[in-house]
Amino acid sequence: IVMVPLAVLGALATAGLAPADLSVLEDPNPSFEELMGAILPLYGAIGSGLLVQLLGQILVQAATTRVYSETYQGVALGVGDGMRSGLRRLPAMIALTIIQTVATFIGFVFCVAPGVWLYTIWTVSPAALMAEDRGPFGALRRSAELVKGYFWRTLGLIVVANLLVGVISSVITLPIQLAGTVGSLGNPEAILSGGYLAIQTLVSGLV
Repeated sequence: IVMVPLAVLGALATAGLAPADLSVLEDPNPSFEELMGAILPLYGAIGSGLLVQLLGQILVQAATTRVYSETYQGVALGVGDGMRSGLRRLPAMIALTIIQTVATFIGFVFCVAPGVWLYTIWTVSPAALMAEDRGPFGALRRSAELVKGYFWRTLGLIVVANLLVGVISSVITLPIQLAGTVGSLGNPEAILSGGYLAIQTLVSGLV
């Protein structure tokens, strides 16, 4: 209900913002202005599609977390109730995502182990934020409390879940990527065209 329209919207945004002329990439000595004129719209096109999908994923996660947490307590919520709860808490979910992502990234940059540790102990923070109506920092603290004593089990579940998602995604997206690569032989800018990027955005959003 949510992700399919957002995947289509992300694909349209990607196609609309992608540069129409990428011939500068075939120039062995392009000027800096020419190169930026092609690359910046290209990254803008890819980024806009990813941003639309990311917002959709955060909203869906917030809504479904509210639904299953209430169901666990014996309260039946419909899709509309879940979406309204998700929209109401969307700013807090976005703030939580930013804080979690930045801190984990810093942990990975300085040493891999702190990044893995933070990612694991904070993995249920969205559930704490939605199910217990906590703020972003309170949700992070609550997640660390919940994971305490279950670190290795939680890390194992994260690894298995990501492997499953990665395999499924690869099975679906790899043929499209191979087709794009083969189709771009002799025409390198074809793989960076608006149409191809739109298809990639749409497929990744649906997956």
